[in-house]
Amino acid sequence: MKEKVLSIISPIIAIFLALIVVGVVVICSDQNPLEAYAALLKGSFGSVSNFMSTVRYTIPILLLAISFSICERGGYFNIGQEGQMFMAALTAVAVNDSLRELPKPLLLLVTIMAGVLVSAIISVIPAVLKFYFGINEAILLVMMNYIIELLVTYLMLYSRLADSQAAAMPKSIPLSVSISAPVLYIFTIFIFIGFTAVMKYSVLGYRIRITGKNAAFAKACGIPAARTFLSSALIGGGIAGVAGLFEVLGIYHVMFSNFAIGMGFMGITAALLGRHSPLGMMLGSLVLGALQSGSVMLSTITDVSPEIVQVVQGFVMFFATVSFLYVWKKKKSHLRKSGRNPL
Repeated sequence: MKEKVLSIISPIIAIFLALIVVGVVVICSDQNPLEAYAALLKGSFGSVSNFMSTVRYTIPILLLAISFSICERGGYFNIGQEGQMFMAALTAVAVNDSLRELPKPLLLLVTIMAGVLVSAIISVIPAVLKFYFGINEAILLVMMNYIIELLVTYLMLYSRLADSQAAAMPKSIPLSVSISAPVLYIFTIFIFIGFTAVMKYSVLGYRIRITGKNAAFAKACGIPAARTFLSSALIGGGIAGVAGLFEVLGIYHVMFSNFAIGMGFMGITAALLGRHSPLGMMLGSLVLGALQSGSVMLSTITDVSPEIVQVVQGFVMFFATVSFLYVWKKKKSHLRKSGRNPL
């Protein structure tokens, strides 16, 4: 029960502290922070259309939070989600171009399956190198992100997948299949429920948690540590691919060369805010989605730059990483053991 309460209170405190710091920044810019907060709130929840915009931004963040949480609990720090999203989207464009003669329902199914498979493979490659050769996965994933982003930009400019009429930003040819918004919502709910059930009540979830805490201990207990570790990387990468597919198939209907930039870190922030609790991650994703949605109204009705939202997100991630409640809890426990007054 305490962990559930902490998973709800921790993101609230992190967001509150971030808003205070950003308020000081806004004041230093000769602007009114209260007006900025009101504009963000109105742009996020002020109307039905604004709320639906918030939901639209929340969905990919929640999927990426789930992806990161599965990997991190298994001992795999997956910061390569942006590259996995790019590869899933690029695969979707390539499949649509190559198999355009297929019936639309079959083409959509093949597109989704191929995109998820490719993103899962991209995720599992550094996991194999880490588990068997001890190579730091964070370094590999950062390099892979960089390489994949450059590859995507090149292909969106000079390959047959590129839209030759694009002027402002490199993008792909239009996709011939799409996913409707209600389907996106339903699939996201199923993934969220599946994640909750697997991690809390299944043998696989138990194995992932034990392997992530101590792979040697898990192996000594008869748990197939290698298979479990790689499974968490595979599943997490696949879900990151789903987030990328939802963006290009359900929102843009084309692939922009930079559509996933920065999204991976928002997913990580949401996972850290929620302390890997399903409810906490949903709350964290909703807050970050609201910030994204509210930034439009912020630049419309105030003189505050919309880039201040990125500052808020940065401080939210910082305070989520520090996790003051966890530090306070550990300190209080230590003081009790030593017989000193925790107050």
